[in-house]
Amino acid sequence: MKKKARAIRNLLKPPLAGDVFQLGEDDYFTVLSVRSDGVRYVSGIVDASTFKDPSEEQARTIVLMPYKTFRKWLATIAAGRRVDTPPPS
Repeated sequence: MKKKARAIRNLLKPPLAGDVFQLGEDDYFTVLSVRSDGVRYVSGIVDASTFKDPSEEQARTIVLMPYKTFRKWLATIAAGRRVDTPPPS
């Protein structure tokens, strides 16, 4: 998958909608949106445009996390410390 090759490995990078972050060997998540209420993301590599009008099943997989908590979570992983993956919402 092309998106897999372009996954972001620098976890200190600020998230943008559509970004795919690589947490481990085969552990990825896709940022759906970054808004004032937080960062919405889903586990895995997905096309963020398919979540514009999510089905009920898709909506259950979306995690909303406050922006500062999200950035702290990524920085903790980048520092090599063990954390829950994906983080608790």
